[in-house]
Amino acid sequence: MPELNALKQPMKFTRTVNMVYQRYGHALVPIYDAIYAIGGYFHADILGAKALTSNTVEMFRFEADDWVEVTSMRQPRAFFGATAVKD
Repeated sequence: MPELNALKQPMKFTRTVNMVYQRYGHALVPIYDAIYAIGGYFHADILGAKALTSNTVEMFRFEADDWVEVTSMRQPRAFFGATAVKD
């Protein structure tokens, strides 16, 4: 994985494949060669429909260039913090 240092080289973002679920208010956590998208809100794209709080966890695999659903949480959540810790 390349070293990220904004002082040496500015980061460049490009659009890639869509997540399994469109979401907002979720947490993103990088772990090794993947990024995990956790929880957030999603809705059925129906005008006036209430957003639903998600309990899903997806993983973006850089080598495969895809998102896969990996697990779910017991409690749905949105607008929260998450981090990886060493076991």
